[in-house]
Amino acid sequence: MIIVLFIIWILILIGLLSCIYRCKYINTDISNSIGKLLKTSVVTVCGYVLFLNAYNKNAGYLFAALYCGSIDWLMLFFLGFLKIYTDFTYSHKKIKWIMYFIAMLDDINLLLNVKFKTAFSIGRICYGKTGFNYLCNFKPLFYLHLAFSYLLIAFVILLLIKKMREVPQFYRKKYGVVLFTLAFVIVLNAMYIYSAIAVDISIPLYVLEAFLISYYALNFMPEGLVEKTLSLVVDDMNSGIICFDFQGKCIYANQLARDLFEVQDDIRIFEKYLPIWLERRHMDGEEASVWTEGHIYKDEEIYIKAEFKKIYDDKNMLIGYYFCMSDRTNEIEKYKSAVYRATHDNLTGIYTREKFYDRVNEVIHMNPDIRRLIICTKINNIQMINDLFGIEMGDEVLKQQAEILKEKAGTEYVYGRLIGDKFAMCVPKELFDIDSFVQKNAKISRHYHNKLFGVCINIGIYEVNDVDEPVSEMCDKAYIAIENVEENSECNVAYFDNDMMDEISFEKELIKDFDTALNERQFKINLQPRVSKSGRIHGAEVLVRWEHPKKGLIMPGRFISIFEKKGLIYQLDGWVWEQAIIQLKRWKDMGKENLYLSINISAKDFFYLDVYKILTGLVNKYEVDPSRLRLEITENVLMTETKTKLNVLSALRKFGFKIEVDDFGGGYSSLNMLNSNLIDNIKFDIRLFNDNINDEKKLAVLDATVLLTEKIGKGLLVEGVEKEEEANLIIGHGCEMFQGFYFSKPLSVDTFEKKFL
Repeated sequence: MIIVLFIIWILILIGLLSCIYRCKYINTDISNSIGKLLKTSVVTVCGYVLFLNAYNKNAGYLFAALYCGSIDWLMLFFLGFLKIYTDFTYSHKKIKWIMYFIAMLDDINLLLNVKFKTAFSIGRICYGKTGFNYLCNFKPLFYLHLAFSYLLIAFVILLLIKKMREVPQFYRKKYGVVLFTLAFVIVLNAMYIYSAIAVDISIPLYVLEAFLISYYALNFMPEGLVEKTLSLVVDDMNSGIICFDFQGKCIYANQLARDLFEVQDDIRIFEKYLPIWLERRHMDGEEASVWTEGHIYKDEEIYIKAEFKKIYDDKNMLIGYYFCMSDRTNEIEKYKSAVYRATHDNLTGIYTREKFYDRVNEVIHMNPDIRRLIICTKINNIQMINDLFGIEMGDEVLKQQAEILKEKAGTEYVYGRLIGDKFAMCVPKELFDIDSFVQKNAKISRHYHNKLFGVCINIGIYEVNDVDEPVSEMCDKAYIAIENVEENSECNVAYFDNDMMDEISFEKELIKDFDTALNERQFKINLQPRVSKSGRIHGAEVLVRWEHPKKGLIMPGRFISIFEKKGLIYQLDGWVWEQAIIQLKRWKDMGKENLYLSINISAKDFFYLDVYKILTGLVNKYEVDPSRLRLEITENVLMTETKTKLNVLSALRKFGFKIEVDDFGGGYSSLNMLNSNLIDNIKFDIRLFNDNINDEKKLAVLDATVLLTEKIGKGLLVEGVEKEEEANLIIGHGCEMFQGFYFSKPLSVDTFEKKFL
């Protein structure tokens, strides 16, 4: 019998020690608290076993004190474990230390019992040569020990009951087993204390309790918890989940999947979709697949992203399929909207330049044998409409132009807005009706015609000869044709030809040679005198010529517009300005400070250069009187982005420069602008008379201009005078300053100085 009990205790100790080792290996807060509990259980078991078998009475009392005292600490460490296990916190931290203090007093009481026998006595039951000890003659101090132990146990039981009431049904077993086992232990321990039973039969259950705590705290997973948790998670997902077994039977569909396919409780309806999905996506031999397709939901089309995957067991046997369905309608609509915004013009709704180029390239290569035309349009004076009548009216003109292109919508027609007032269309040559197209554009021109100016739509046409030619270059050629159009009606048409191709080559050569020409001083300034009616020279306009080493003398009419278009004009203008100021410095040193020079400022100079800083810096550098330098600007410069440019010109005039308006009457003059203190002189181009010098209406314009300038105190210079008849006529109408070939053609600086100085 003793041997059997000994083996049982050894097995119990081995079990406890293995649990302690596992807790140490896991090394978490809860496993560490269980480790303390298990170590105390080892002390309790060993203390009781040694007490039972002690032959020496004093040793028996000592082991009994160890056994009884360890139960207090067992309960205290049980509370420490429950603090983590049930998320309990002491309302006052002092309570914990008070309980530790009472436990130590109880331990002292039990140790004193070894000598004074103030708590209990020990009896022994003999079986032949063997026997075992038991506790007896309990005294008040022992009952105080019991009271403290049962108080701790009651606290433990209350914590477990409280936690069981708080947690879901799934987790109650986790706490209930521990609670009921502990209650059973207490009942057995009470029977041992208050009955004639000599052996504490609750000791094995203490050990069982330790094992249960270790298992339920570290390993236990409530039955069905995983399945229920996954089911709840899947139901709460933003995707519809549909599962089938290997035979195609629908075994699960979450709520969102049922909503997407308008299925109520009978999920077998999904079984009719499975073969369709598998066949449509050819997924019989695939392990997984993803696709997006349209789906009718409540009479509206939505887009569903479907993810398919086969499910295998641990032996790689097919056990089913699952589909994950998610509504991607908003994402796809946003994507479509973003693509549309990236490829379509916001104002007109037609293709942007880049999309037009791409689409034309696709169409041309799709049917390369079809002869096609690239048709480009440009609306003249659209900026003037914006400035005078508001952007809304300008936008309306652009939208009407786009509507004309949309009328030709079809798979063979491609159209787009390239930039600003420039539109383009690619059409099959045999389907294009040029007369109808011109009439519709002329209608826009007539609708917006105004006494001050006319809206003119020019059309350039290029026939595609090489399908591999970049579409951008095709459009460039159509716009080269527009630049050569003769504006004599509301809508003018020009076709690109080989001569224009030669012009393109010429332009490219000039652009390529520009930097070299500037560095090698191939550009030369010429001076065209300004003469009074008495024949006196007052100054000259600075003009530029290009003495090309291979092409010879190139006149400004051949390169100025090219440099303006390519954004190079500001570099040339800056060089001319400095040469003009250097010339004024030379005349100053010669004592000829009575002469002035006039230079031109283009609209693009204001964008690329700090005009004020450069001009003021140059006159300061060369110590030239700024009043000897006149700045010529066209009316159109002032009528576009007026405020910015007027501020610059106003600052220049305050510095001392003289401001002249060139080509007065050829643009869109503003009387308010002329009446300001900004303008000093006006240049009137007599070439507006178009060789009909005696036209009474135009002479009336000249008379009005002379009178206007006299009244507002502005200087007037008539340019373009080429004949004696013209000179005599305009002198007779009160003009006093002139410039033109009749008086002198533009001269080199040396020739000018030799002739007039």
